[in-house]
Amino acid sequence: MKVLTFTSLFPNRAKPAHGVFVYQRMSHFARRAGNSVVAVAPVPYFPSGLPSSKWKAFSQTPRREQIGNLTVYHPRYLLLPRISMLLHGWLMFLGSYLLVRRLHYQLDFDCIDSHYV
Repeated sequence: MKVLTFTSLFPNRAKPAHGVFVYQRMSHFARRAGNSVVAVAPVPYFPSGLPSSKWKAFSQTPRREQIGNLTVYHPRYLLLPRISMLLHGWLMFLGSYLLVRRLHYQLDFDCIDSHYV
């Protein structure tokens, strides 16, 4: 089974403990015969030159990385803290849509597994 995992809770190089439970679950699933998993874990866009310890890790997150046996993509989306929270889901969709569409055409996923979207 080919699965796309779409989640905002997933480890990355800048935040290795973020959402590790989702990674563990999908990594175990991918090890079973016949299964493959690709993860899309969007992160907010944050300019690397701006000073902010809370948001700076997002600018250091690679756009694509290999974590264990999973390929993980980190598309960017616009998020203005406290201002755009009502549009958070829509902005995440807009930032991820083209990547997910391209991956679906390449890999033809059987299902989407989503967490905290």
